[in-house]
Amino acid sequence: MDIDQSKTFYVSKLQAMAGKRHSIPDTEVKRYSQLITANPLPLEFYDDLVELMLNHSDQSVQAKVWAHKIAIACCGKTHLYTDMGFEERQKVSSLFHTYFPTLAEKNIGNAMRWKKFLYRQFCLSSGLPICPSASCSECPSYSECYSA
Repeated sequence: MDIDQSKTFYVSKLQAMAGKRHSIPDTEVKRYSQLITANPLPLEFYDDLVELMLNHSDQSVQAKVWAHKIAIACCGKTHLYTDMGFEERQKVSSLFHTYFPTLAEKNIGNAMRWKKFLYRQFCLSSGLPICPSASCSECPSYSECYSA
């Protein structure tokens, strides 16, 4: 699947999940499309990330929509909160505590960055060796998460 096909597929999946009552504004569709174009690699794990979050969700429609938005935002090349359009990390923390409470509890003390945390949880649940997030190596805060 090329980048344009990925973009169309996942954005349409996100819109379908949102349904008519929770339509996705065009500005959000554009932002998430740009994230997919910027770094299509995490789309390889898209369904796995969504499934991981939904296994720890409150099973609401909002949780399903947020799971898809978060998985797409993991394609971004900066911090998850920034790629989601938030000004502070606490907004993502609030989402996890509200919609994915048992997953949020695993991030003890809310200490680990959310993108790194998600990828680590994915690797652990899949029996893979601990792996870095898709775009962490390019992040200016890399040393904060991966210091020796």
